[in-house]
Order: sequence, then C-alpha cells, then structure tokens
Amino acid sequence: MATFLVTYTFSPATASVRDDTRATHRAWLASLLDTGVLKASGPYTDSSGALLIFAAPDADALSSILAGDPYVPVAAIDATTITEWTPVFGPITD
Repeated sequence: MATFLVTYTFSPATASVRDDTRATHRAWLASLLDTGVLKASGPYTDSSGALLIFAAPDADALSSILAGDPYVPVAAIDATTITEWTPVFGPITD
C-alpha cells in the first residue's frame, strides 16, 4: 500500500456549498478512516483548502476513492493534487 498526500484547494466562492455539504463529507471521511484507507485529514486554518493522507494501492485507485467525496458532485473543490509520499518517521509509517 502506498501513502498519498491529497491537497484540496478551496475558494471563497464555494464556501457556502462546502458549508451545506460538510456533514456528509465528514461522514464519508469517517467511513474511510474506519476502513484504514484515510490516515488523517483536516482543513487549513485559513480556509484555503485541506490536507488528506491516504493509503491506497496506486494513484488510480485513490482517484476512484476521491470521486466518491460528496464535495465532488457539488463542485466544492477548486483543485485536487495527489502526491505519493514516503513517510519515514511517525505513526503513518509501515
């Protein structure tokens, strides 16, 4: 299983859509945390986006997972960046 950092970029223009969808989005994240696919996540304090850490077989599998985010169909995310990452120290290492 590979580790991926996912960065969501948000804009003020989509804030109300995120507010309306946040509970469903967080329930989706909680279900992924329960299965071990999501390792950690949270928004940036300046509301410009969020960082999510995932374990997935590859980037294509992760893209399929991210397509299930309730923020996707309501266009609450302005941009998504996926970066494979090798954690060396800490609780996320294999």
